[in-house]
Amino acid sequence: MLDKLFGKTQDDHWKFIYPIAFTIFLTSTTFFFFDYRTIEVFGYPLHLSVGLLFFPVTFSLSNLMQYRYGVLFANTAVRYGFLGDLLFVMLAWLLSHIGERQDYLSVYNQIPTIMAMTFFFVWLSNGINFKLFTIMDGKVPPFFSFFSACLVAECSVSFISIPMMMYKNHLNSNEMLSIVFIVGYKVLATLVLSTLISVKIASGEHRKLECSSKA
Repeated sequence: MLDKLFGKTQDDHWKFIYPIAFTIFLTSTTFFFFDYRTIEVFGYPLHLSVGLLFFPVTFSLSNLMQYRYGVLFANTAVRYGFLGDLLFVMLAWLLSHIGERQDYLSVYNQIPTIMAMTFFFVWLSNGINFKLFTIMDGKVPPFFSFFSACLVAECSVSFISIPMMMYKNHLNSNEMLSIVFIVGYKVLATLVLSTLISVKIASGEHRKLECSSKA
C-alpha cells in the first residue's frame, strides 16, 4: 500500500527509520523537558519531567544503529539528529514570532532558552552512552551492553538536570524523592527496552543459523 502511495523504496527501511526516530524522540525531550507532571505516591508529591518519558529510547536507538550499521553510521545519525533538533527549535521560535497566535508564542518563545539549558546534558549523556556501548559491544552479551550503557548514561546527569527542571518550575518539595522516582523510571524503561532488543537480536541470529544449516 505504501509503495502505491509513495512509489518504490530501498529494501533496508530501518536505515532511515532509526535516524528519523532518534531525532523525533530527542526533540520531544528538548521541547518538553521543563514541563512536568506531579504524581502523588503514598502521599508524597513527586515531579516527573514529561520530556524524559521517551528519552531512554534515544539511547537504545543510537546503540541499535551502531550495532547494525557500525560506529560511523551511528555517529553521523546522532550528529544530524542534534542538528535537526536545533533546526526544529529555531523554526518553532521564528514562526511563532512571525504569526499572530499568542498561545503559540507563549509556548515557543522560551524554547531556545530551554534548549540552551538542556542541550549540554542531552549531549553529555548521549556521549557517555555511545562510548560505553563502543567499549562493550561484542565483548559481552547484547543485553548487558545495551542495558549497562543506557543505564549509566541515563543516571549520570539526573542529579543535575532534574534539580534544574524543579528550580525552573519553582518546585521545592521532595527533590530527592523525585530524583529517585525518575531514576527508577529510567531503570525500568531501560530494562524493558534492552530486554526487547536482546530478544529480537537473539531471534534474528537463531533464524540465520537455521538458514545456514538448511543451505
